[in-house]
Amino acid sequence: VGHTFMHHAADSSFPSDHATIMFTMAFVLVSSACTRSLGAVLSIAAFATAWARVYVGVHYPMDMLGALVMAFAITRLSVLPKSAEGVRAVLALAVPVYRRLFALPIRRGWVRP
Repeated sequence: VGHTFMHHAADSSFPSDHATIMFTMAFVLVSSACTRSLGAVLSIAAFATAWARVYVGVHYPMDMLGALVMAFAITRLSVLPKSAEGVRAVLALAVPVYRRLFALPIRRGWVRP
């Protein structure tokens, strides 16, 4: 549709991976009172990145809108009480596996238990 200023691999561009990750991190930080200002700064950076990716021709505006909607949905689902229970259940299974796999580095102090 427009001029492409940067070469980009021909793959599915909807939604933008860059924008999805940045918007999700920004929304998660904004949802907590103690990290709200950092989330606001990251939100500005996310919008700037989204605009830049459209400007250089590697994405369409709808790719960014899709990333914004996806990030918002992911953030909202992550704060639901049922989601917290699911995260606790996964952690209860993952922590013992982590401690077994990393027993030697934990004993040597290379990683935290």
